[in-house]
Amino acid sequence: MIKEYFSSIWETVKDFSDYSSCATRKEFWGFFLFGLFVIVVSYILLFTFGTVREIASGAKVAYISMSHPWDWFVSAFIIIYLFPLVAVAVRRLHDSGRSGIWILVFFVPLVGLWILLFLLCLPTNPNSEYSETFFDSLDEE
Repeated sequence: MIKEYFSSIWETVKDFSDYSSCATRKEFWGFFLFGLFVIVVSYILLFTFGTVREIASGAKVAYISMSHPWDWFVSAFIIIYLFPLVAVAVRRLHDSGRSGIWILVFFVPLVGLWILLFLLCLPTNPNSEYSETFFDSLDEE
């Protein structure tokens, strides 16, 4: 089961330039949660072993100073992770019957993230112009 999970993540990474097909909810959320897990663990390690500064209020703040190898790893992972994440999100929007341009709703202040998460949670629309069944129905006519 774990091998299948990581192979699906690798397939998603390999499809980082595919913006035209569809992605299931399982594919999107599996990839999203993997990245979220890696980033949370990375920041815990960054806070533990990285550069920490105490601010005026007495709270400790970890930040990426690029002085440690771990800082480079976290930065590189986030940058590399963004390309397949955007691609799989666009494919997920296609699967629910929406255009990939809807990903830009993320940039709407305060509500954009919530709207995008709602759209990414919608079920598959088999009558979508992006789905294979749509093209199969055109061939039958």
